[in-house]
Amino acid sequence: MKNIGKRLVFIFGVPRSGTTWVLKLLSEHSGSVFAGPIELDTSRKNLNTFESGIFTIPEYNDQIKVGKIKAFAEKHPDKFLIEKTPSNVFVVDRIRLLFPDCKLIVVERNPRDAIASMLVAGRRKDSFWKDAPKSVETAFAYWYSHDVACKEAIKKFDAKVVKYEELRTNPKKEIKKLFDYVGLDNGEIDDVIKACEGGNSKHVNIKIAKSVGTKIEGIGGGKKVYPGETVLLKDVTTPDKKIFPAFVSVGGITQEGVFHKGKINGWKEVLTDEEKVFLDTKF
Repeated sequence: MKNIGKRLVFIFGVPRSGTTWVLKLLSEHSGSVFAGPIELDTSRKNLNTFESGIFTIPEYNDQIKVGKIKAFAEKHPDKFLIEKTPSNVFVVDRIRLLFPDCKLIVVERNPRDAIASMLVAGRRKDSFWKDAPKSVETAFAYWYSHDVACKEAIKKFDAKVVKYEELRTNPKKEIKKLFDYVGLDNGEIDDVIKACEGGNSKHVNIKIAKSVGTKIEGIGGGKKVYPGETVLLKDVTTPDKKIFPAFVSVGGITQEGVFHKGKINGWKEVLTDEEKVFLDTKF
């Protein structure tokens, strides 16, 4: 797989539509690697996020963007690189211009559920998403702007659509379609599902509060691990030889509130009557 563009997979969609879940499903496969802010060495690497933001960082020109992606790709010549940043949908024209052969995945979800999940994130005091919308009006505006751009990307670039509800109700069937689109072997579907349900994830949980400066044995005799850094579970032990517990995340990031309940039609339990009425006027 020498052509870097053919190995690049970019995931985007409305915030809280399931983009992180799709990222995890793909990155758990042995034929892929997660490309986050640490891995791509972006200015977001000190933030508690899965999103590299490489195409939306104003100070990065095209040469820097391409250079960082190529540098990481060269470290993993036989892997698909999986990156997700919901706001990529606003620069998808540029992404395709720089990497004409890249794969594009749009995640769609019931808008009421996506909006409800945004509000849950926005109203948490310890939310990982500091600027998450706190009102239903703002959340709807977020949804609308992203949804319009997503529809345009699907139409213009024939982006692959992954429907959240179908992925929830028939995971094996939908993951097979996803793997086929990317070019990943289907033989690992059961293992990927197990890992994403909290089983033997190939990623490890390194809590932010305890990670900076913590020496982790098992990698070159010991190294410092920082928030968001991807390490293999089998390679990592604490100084007392205990293995870190697996966690349903990507890149080792512990984000409080990043995974909500994810229930289909969960909005009925989250939204107030007034918020439901407001959305009834929009849909």
